[in-house]
Amino acid sequence: MSEIKIGQVWQNIRNGEKAEVIKIVGDLVLFKVGNIICYTPKQKFLNWFSLENPTPAQTKDGQKHDNINPSHYKSHPSGVECIAITEHMNFCLGNAVKYIWRAGLKTDNAIEDLQKAKWYIEREIERLKK
Repeated sequence: MSEIKIGQVWQNIRNGEKAEVIKIVGDLVLFKVGNIICYTPKQKFLNWFSLENPTPAQTKDGQKHDNINPSHYKSHPSGVECIAITEHMNFCLGNAVKYIWRAGLKTDNAIEDLQKAKWYIEREIERLKK
């Protein structure tokens, strides 16, 4: 596991955005992405960012397979990548849209993706009722 240090510049493993670590307070990492200051627990930061660009893995047929940004993220008929929409939503709504967006693209089981979306929508409804 990489050590997080103030002043380091990390790269988002999904979209390539740069994040500069500006402060570490206990278990929280404060970082700057563009002009926005964000914070998150260290473990989540390490799940989202990397000091290095990962190299796409090779499949059995010699084709490159990108484990970070696989083809089902980019195969929606609209040509739009789902994260371009969901990054502007809260967690539950973003995940619901993600599962609807990729229904039947990652696997042939579109029903499972739609059930996951339903779960996130129901969770968001319960949150809003409180």
